Amino acid sequence: MFEHAQEYQRVNRALLGSNAEAVVRRRIHSVLAGIVSHELKLELQRRKRASIPVSPELVTHFLVSAYTSVLTWWLNSRNPVSPEEIDAAYRRLVVPCLASIFG
Repeated sequence: MFEHAQEYQRVNRALLGSNAEAVVRRRIHSVLAGIVSHELKLELQRRKRASIPVSPELVTHFLVSAYTSVLTWWLNSRNPVSPEEIDAAYRRLVVPCLASIFG
C-alpha cells in the first residue's frame, strides 16, 4: 500500500489539506476497514477462536486508523523514508499489539 501511495504521491499530496481530504480519508478508511475486518474474521476462524480480549471492531478501527495516520505523516514528511521502511515501521508499531491480542 505504501508503494502505491508513493506512485501517486503528487495526487496524494494535492489531496492533503484540500476540501476533498476528509471525503477521501473516510472512503479509504471504509474500504480498508472492510478488508481488515474480513481478514480478522478469517484469522479468528483459522485459530478456532470465538473471541479475543478486544472487540474485533475496535481492532479493525485501530489498525486502519494507525495506518492512515502513518500514511499521512509519511506523505507530509519532508524527507520521507522508502515505502519498505515505512511499512516496516508500521508493522513494528502494530504487530506487538496484535501479538498481545492473539497471544
